[in-house]
Amino acid sequence: MCRLRLRLSLALLLLVALTSAASAAVHIRVAVSPDTIPQCGHGQFFFGIANGGDHPILARVSLALVSRDTVILGPFFGRVRLAAGERRHREFIFGIPSTVPPGNYAWVARAFASDSTQDRAAAPFVVVPGPCVSPESDLEKSMIEGMGLEPEGVTPAQRDSWGSVKKRYH
Repeated sequence: MCRLRLRLSLALLLLVALTSAASAAVHIRVAVSPDTIPQCGHGQFFFGIANGGDHPILARVSLALVSRDTVILGPFFGRVRLAAGERRHREFIFGIPSTVPPGNYAWVARAFASDSTQDRAAAPFVVVPGPCVSPESDLEKSMIEGMGLEPEGVTPAQRDSWGSVKKRYH
């Protein structure tokens, strides 16, 4: 009986050790500087993504501007291939559109890898009043390109056959 418990304990210990060795492969980090940005002002965005596993992965990254658990802009999506052990870091300038009112915000990034691992990171900052005229449509493109991701194309929708059937038989 004692040997059975010992064998079972060793087997469980080995199982725990192996599961911890196969820990999450994708890791993501984000940061914003300065902590306070005026409307239509600019901040610096720091982005890092890494594959901590021993196999290549394809990671799908989403980024959203969030205020009090409400998505204000986004999410913006992109993909990146990472070799085993590869790390990528980017930093770039981003603008705050005029449509973003003063308040507390955070850029929230999520990474979902092809090996079923995932990670989340947030970079909080404060928007204060400021004079501006800023095109909001450029924000998504600048954030995805700045992070060094490939933009995900929108899947084209098939034409609806109902209208053609209706015209033909009506």
